[in-house]
Parts: sequence; structure tokens; C-alpha cells
Amino acid sequence: MKFCKRFIFYVFLLPFLAFAAVPVVIEDPQILSYVDKKLPHEGILKQSKEGFLYIELPKEYILGLLPLISQSGFCPPPYFNQDKVGAHITVATTKEITDLNFPNVPYLGESIPFSIVNFSHVQLGNSSLGSEAYELIIDSPQIMEIRKKLGLSPKIKGYDFHITVAVKCK
Repeated sequence: MKFCKRFIFYVFLLPFLAFAAVPVVIEDPQILSYVDKKLPHEGILKQSKEGFLYIELPKEYILGLLPLISQSGFCPPPYFNQDKVGAHITVATTKEITDLNFPNVPYLGESIPFSIVNFSHVQLGNSSLGSEAYELIIDSPQIMEIRKKLGLSPKIKGYDFHITVAVKCK
């Protein structure tokens, strides 16, 4: 029985885990130029009452970039409406913060700088966001410092920090 479970895991599930959420860099000078010239490279560190810790960004990170994506069939991320956080960079998940019993967060309410590294397309596998997404990959030593001060790993599950710009429409 144990062998059978392992066999099923290796044959059917491991390939999906191995290739899920691997970004493919897209060379798109128009998008990178728009971000560089028209959008700020900083945002305010905020926390939801549930604990979710994020950098709040202007809605133009979604509304301004979505029309520039050449592939059709992509929509704003599902957390982009009035009662959700909108355009953002995740700093710590709700689970991470609740597991730490809601610690005091350094720099809360302050401006956090970041830089855009790449624009990428990601196959998400089995995600609540859908099967595909476009993201701006970012770098921010200050986000990693915040996570370190909270006692967390430098990155969430080893993934790059990013801004989800669009997801495949359902």
C-alpha cells in the first residue's frame, strides 16, 4: 500500500509541483518602459485585520498594464475590486502572521522602495488565481529585512516577490 501511494505521488503529482509557478521572462520593452516612467517604485506597507501584510500600490499597476499585454483572454487579478487589497506586493501571508501570533510589524504605514527586475508569464498549475498569470518580478532588500525582523524566511516559499498584473480569465 505504501509503495502504491508513493508511485502515484511520483508519477502523477510530482510533475505538477516541479513545474508550477515557474516564471518565464518576457522581453517587453513597452511594459517595462511604462512601469519605469509612469509608476512609482515604492508603496505603503499595510496589514489587513486578518494579518495579511502587503505593499499597497496604485491601481495603475493593473489598469495601466493590462491593456499592454498582447495576449488576449487575461483579466485583472480577483483581488482587484472594492473590498480587496488591489494592486500589491505580498510581504507575509495571513498564515505566516497568524502562526506568529500577530507580531508587531516594523515599518507599518511607511513607504517601502522596490525595483522592477523582469516581466514574466507564469503557469500556475492548480492555483486559486487560475492557470496562468503575468507578473512583474521585483527586488526589495527592505521587504526581506521586514520578513527577517518578523522571524520569517527572506522569501515566501522561496518565490520572488512580484506584482500580479493579470490572470487568465475563467
